[in-house]
Amino acid sequence: MSGTAKNLIVILGLASIALAGYYFYQQQSATTLTTTSGDESLEQMLMKTQVFIARRQALDKVTVDASLFEDERFRSLRTFTRPLADMPVGRSDPFAATGQSEIINSTAE
Repeated sequence: MSGTAKNLIVILGLASIALAGYYFYQQQSATTLTTTSGDESLEQMLMKTQVFIARRQALDKVTVDASLFEDERFRSLRTFTRPLADMPVGRSDPFAATGQSEIINSTAE
């Protein structure tokens, strides 16, 4: 490789590292939290907290009766589905041209 090409690669590499560093620096400063002690933001936070507490109390009142799953009628239920038939999957040579390869069965392995 010639000296000019090496110099160009080094300069492009350093520029890439500098741009990546600047990008990560900007991302770090974008995620910092700013705190304001304004009354409006405090009121919004208190309102959201009250809504959260009300919803939590409503969810605490919910009970689930699991006795249905212990009932003999539920336990006697049977499935009527049929097992799936084995279908051919894949090709012996995935890089061969289409139509030149045989199909491999998924249970043959």
